Amino acid sequence: VDTTFVADTTTAVITTITLNDDVTDKNANGTDYFTFTALVKDANGNVVPDAMVNWSQDKGNVVVFQTQSSTTDVNGKATAVLTSTNTEALLVQVSGALDNGPTVNADKKVNFVKPTMTLHGKTTNAVTDGIVAGAEIGFYLSSSDTSPAYSVTSDASGNYSISLPQAVYTVKVTAQGFTTLETTLNVSTVTDLEKNFVLSPNLDGKSARIVLTWGDSPKDLDSHLKVPKIGDPGSSIEVNYQTKSPSGADATLDVDKTTGYGPETITVNTMHPGVYCYVVNRYSPSPTSYSGAEVKLYLSDGTVKNFKVEDATGATTDMVNWTVFTIDTTTGENNVTTINKLATGSRGACGA
Repeated sequence: VDTTFVADTTTAVITTITLNDDVTDKNANGTDYFTFTALVKDANGNVVPDAMVNWSQDKGNVVVFQTQSSTTDVNGKATAVLTSTNTEALLVQVSGALDNGPTVNADKKVNFVKPTMTLHGKTTNAVTDGIVAGAEIGFYLSSSDTSPAYSVTSDASGNYSISLPQAVYTVKVTAQGFTTLETTLNVSTVTDLEKNFVLSPNLDGKSARIVLTWGDSPKDLDSHLKVPKIGDPGSSIEVNYQTKSPSGADATLDVDKTTGYGPETITVNTMHPGVYCYVVNRYSPSPTSYSGAEVKLYLSDGTVKNFKVEDATGATTDMVNWTVFTIDTTTGENNVTTINKLATGSRGACGA
C-alpha cells in the first residue's frame, strides 16, 4: 500500500528565508538584482507546496520586487527577486510572511551601491593661490544633512584624494581662518575627476570678495569689476588683469590665472556709493563655448552667493563674456542683482 503524507497547511510557517547570491553588494544601476528563497513547512516538518509568500523590504521605492508575492513549489520553496534602481540602498532587509502569519527576516541584509569614482585635487587660498593644508572636506547626500556621508582632509601639501559612490553631493570645505565653502558636485557619471576647492580667507573688515573658478578649458578667463568713483558714481574705475589695483578703486585683483581652473580673485576693501558690475571675459580664443565656470561672492555680513555659467542665458555658441551680477550700494546696503547673461560683446551688460 502506498502511503502519501499531506502537509498540514493550517500549521504552515516560513522556517527560513535565504539569500541565494554569494555576495551582499551589487550596483545600484537599475538592472542588478538579488534572489531570495523562502522555505515553508508545517508543524511536523513537512514541506508545504502552494503556499503564498508575501514579500516586503524596508527601503521603500529605492528597491523593487519583480513580484510582491510568490507561491511555493513542490519542495516548499518560493523565490523573490529584488532589483536595484539608480539610487543607492544600504542594508536592505528582505522579509516574507504567509497570510495571517508572522514576518520572517532573510538571513542576510544586502546593499545596492553606486559605482565608485575617484575624486582628487587641492585645497587652495583664493587670495594667495597657495595651498591650504588640513582643510576638512565633507560630502553630504542632502544639503539638509547635519553630518557628511563621506569626508577627507587635505594633507600638508594641500592634496586630497577620496573614493566616492557616484552621486550628486553637497560639498562643504572648512579650514581655520577661512569662510566655509559650500558647493554642489555632480560625479554621478564619471570615474575620475580632478577638483580643486578654493577657499576665501575671512574678510576681516574688508567689504567683499569675488572668486572665479572653472575647468581646464578655456585656459584664460578674466575677471572685470567696474567700481563707481567716489564723488562721481556715474563714472567707474575698472579692476582687471591690466589694472590690478587702480588708484581710487579700493579693490584689487589678487590672482590672475591664465592656465585654466582659476582662481581669479578680486577683493573689495571698501565699498563706494553707486553700482558695481562684475563680468567674466573669455580671453582665450577657443573654445568659444564652455561649462564649469563658477563665481562666488562673499560679503562682509556673511552672505555668500553662488553663480554658475550653466544657469546663464543668452549666447551659447560664442561666449565672449558672462555678466554675472551687480551690487547697488546707493542706499548704504549691498543690494545684489543677478544678471547671469552671456553675450558676444567685450564687456556685456557692464558696458564698454
